[in-house]
Amino acid sequence: MRQLVPAALMIALGVPQVHAGAPGDPMPEPQYSDSVSALDIAPDTVRLARYTTMATGADPARLAPLETIVRLSIPAEVGEVGTAVRYVLLRTGYSLGERDEAAAKLLGLPLPQNHRELGPAPVRELLAVLVGEAFMVEDDPVGRSIAIRLSRAWAVPDETPADLAAGATAQALPVAMTEGPDVVDSATPEGGEDDDE
Repeated sequence: MRQLVPAALMIALGVPQVHAGAPGDPMPEPQYSDSVSALDIAPDTVRLARYTTMATGADPARLAPLETIVRLSIPAEVGEVGTAVRYVLLRTGYSLGERDEAAAKLLGLPLPQNHRELGPAPVRELLAVLVGEAFMVEDDPVGRSIAIRLSRAWAVPDETPADLAAGATAQALPVAMTEGPDVVDSATPEGGEDDDE
């Protein structure tokens, strides 16, 4: 009975039963199913320890600093959009470069309160948040600078005095004047509807 209690206790605790076999029998070799052979490792991977591997090659964020994922809290001393852009670029190695007249006005505007906590996101996306949808952020990897320009969709075409004089009389017609029985459809021939006769 004494031997049954420890055996029952071992089974209840989940301890595996070991069959000793006959005295003098050789002990079987353990089988490891979780071992990783050198053939199981991808060719672009280096083994650092038994269960630790690492991919070789450069980190994309190191090759393109604007792709680095960051989380920022912009300090209270930063009051303008332009200063916030410079703060985001602080440790990237990039600087604020070219900007058009509209971008210069934008960079002088007060920083919105909801732009004080940014990320986690790539630096490029944080810059896009700061300048807004009306502006484009273009990077120059050679000069390590960024340019901010007004997007073409938001740009107002430049009008010369001759364009203004010619366009002064031409105005868009209301929708009511472009529809109705007196309006000739350009797809219909001038003789009216097609006659099947």
